[in-house]
Amino acid sequence: MQSDAERLDVIYQLYEGYRASAFAGVPDVEVANLLAGTASEYLLLDVRKTGERVVSTIANAISVEDFEREPEPFTGRKLVVYCTIGFRSGRYAGKLRAEGLNAANLRGGILAWAHARGELEDPQGLKTRRVHVYGKPWNLLPDGYEAVW
Repeated sequence: MQSDAERLDVIYQLYEGYRASAFAGVPDVEVANLLAGTASEYLLLDVRKTGERVVSTIANAISVEDFEREPEPFTGRKLVVYCTIGFRSGRYAGKLRAEGLNAANLRGGILAWAHARGELEDPQGLKTRRVHVYGKPWNLLPDGYEAVW
């Protein structure tokens, strides 16, 4: 059984491997830096599929579909893109940067967010500790959280 610290190390090792091979030029943002900022400084974009988002999202995040449907209200804000661990979001942040937008990837994704005890909410806006992961090998959540797949 791994400790929370060991699980977080695995998350960051996986993330760095993905970053090197799939989105090396995309800047990332540490969860701690994001938590220390103010909501008006950034916009969290969740690129996960609907089935993942119905389990939980980071509080105040919007789906990529909502962003793409109406991006104008978010002009000038730093876009911080996330997924489960950072692979899909890193690729999407790279696409946004190629379009000239100020986008970065959340290092370690929603898994790292959970380790920092950032707020998660369900579709009704209620706090939750449930997170969608791909399967048992991806259950790198900290103690006290429930993995769903």
